[in-house]
Amino acid sequence: MVQGREALAISQISRQLYLTLQLRLGTDAMVSIIAKWDKSFREQYGGSLPDNYCAIDVETTGFDRKWDLIVEIGHCLVKDRKPVDKLSVVLDWTYRKDVDQTWLAERLCAVKAQIEEHPGQQFRVTPEVMRSHGMDPIEGLKFYHDFIRTLMNDDAFFLLHGHQFDESMMASTFRDYLGIEGFQFHESRVFDTGSIEKAGQAEHKLAPKAGESLRKYFRRVNVYRLKGARFKLSHCIRKYGLLDEVSAKDFHGAEFDSYCCHLLFEKQRRDSELIEEQRVEDVRRPLKKVYGNDSRKPRRLTGPPSYDSRKQPRRMN
Repeated sequence: MVQGREALAISQISRQLYLTLQLRLGTDAMVSIIAKWDKSFREQYGGSLPDNYCAIDVETTGFDRKWDLIVEIGHCLVKDRKPVDKLSVVLDWTYRKDVDQTWLAERLCAVKAQIEEHPGQQFRVTPEVMRSHGMDPIEGLKFYHDFIRTLMNDDAFFLLHGHQFDESMMASTFRDYLGIEGFQFHESRVFDTGSIEKAGQAEHKLAPKAGESLRKYFRRVNVYRLKGARFKLSHCIRKYGLLDEVSAKDFHGAEFDSYCCHLLFEKQRRDSELIEEQRVEDVRRPLKKVYGNDSRKPRRLTGPPSYDSRKQPRRMN
């Protein structure tokens, strides 16, 4: 069994090889954008990515915030970078007289068909699932509004994948069914893993602007048209091998997607830390070339050597 200094050396070599592979394969593009954020931008969240946060996800009947409904909300609460609580609730809209049931069935069918165009994926919320597993939508919405508001009051961080859409859907639904206006996440307390992935693919084109908050930055990245960009959550999870035995049918469930959002964020954190370490190593390397392994500081010369007549050769007359 390898122990001590040898184990430490192997660990350092492994990390260096891992970073080298990432750079060669180009898979560090997603995370390098975090390492490129300037100091003033990072100061909004304390300089380093938060260890405690809540990942949120919603599933809907479509993308129109004026007409479509939230059918499932879920979360993954993280403490010290580890999940400590996961939950999702299905909202049963089938008995609501103010919701056209024919429209609801058609919308759910359309979403299901769109999602299941991709091999192996499925959308599990149907009118039958709502009736058998759902809860009163007003109670479910109130529960999650109060839950999120409590975390906000504690100055918590939130994590979403495509936060602009989820936030706008929650805002319109809370307004229409709870009578609560103006819902939004705090300007410096929300991260968007999808926008981080997208911005990494655009590199310098999507760097934060001076004075831009986290929320405004991610909203700008979200609407930016980037040809060829791929940042869907299911694609990212497979691309980076974050779940070895993940099934395609598990996606598009609010609890599972919020958990995957957490996994992706931790991947982004790890790789950004590796890049920071590489920067430090690049600074140290020139010094090693000059002074080798000698850790002693070079002797400082304070001026020309002093004149000592006793050490000078005697002049012959």
